Amino acid sequence: MSSKKSSRTDSDQSIDQDFLAQWSLSWKTIPIQDTGESLVSIGDSGLVVSSAYYDQGIHGALPEIYVRKGVLDKLLLAQQYLEVTHPGYKVQVWDGWRPILVQQALFDAYKATLCADESAWASPEEKRLFNNRRTDADQAKFDRLATIKTQNFVSLPSDDPKCPSPHLTGGSVDVTIVDANGDPLDMGTEFDDFSDRAHTNYFKGHDSPIQDNRRLLFSVMTRAGFTNFPYEWWHFDFGNQFYVLRSRLADPRSLIHIASYGPVPSLPTNA
Repeated sequence: MSSKKSSRTDSDQSIDQDFLAQWSLSWKTIPIQDTGESLVSIGDSGLVVSSAYYDQGIHGALPEIYVRKGVLDKLLLAQQYLEVTHPGYKVQVWDGWRPILVQQALFDAYKATLCADESAWASPEEKRLFNNRRTDADQAKFDRLATIKTQNFVSLPSDDPKCPSPHLTGGSVDVTIVDANGDPLDMGTEFDDFSDRAHTNYFKGHDSPIQDNRRLLFSVMTRAGFTNFPYEWWHFDFGNQFYVLRSRLADPRSLIHIASYGPVPSLPTNA
């Protein structure tokens, strides 16, 4: 999440609240049997590395990006697929393993933005809570609603072994593609955009370079073995609970039922 996120507009495709509610409940029930696979730096991998949250000055963010070893292998595989059709193009990685401090900072920042955004409160009761002077009971209700709404866009900070924040597992990555000149492809939004235009398929059916660019990113990443979170074109997973649930939704016959990456509370001492 960044300070450049934009809010929804009436012209945007609506968010499927039923899907998000079901998703939020379902991924947390996926069992985890951590393989113990280590975190590794991707700094010398040949990929383009740009630690977005460190560059933004987010508290706790690191200048290097770390992922599980299996995730790095798949990123390199995605890079190989990309080079076949687009020589000189590179996968750029913005974020991987995310310390809990960073997740908390992102969650708190967007929650504060949401609490100040009148357009985010649509129902009569929500409008009442937003516009009127709140009693202690109303303030508590408003805060609970804001916490729930925030989770539509930013995962609740959690190091719970049964349902950790996805990035805390080292199995989530935020990525894009840069061309042979090192310029990022036009994906239609900035990284960490909160508008509906961030949905992976928002431009589906449009004959546009943006759709082509998103299709290219999706293709090389999923071919390498990642799954994509459909509300964020840049977010891909492997090995964690998000990955297992997306795999099962894509193919009900999937034999993937257990996540192999749980929370990694801190970097290894030799990192």
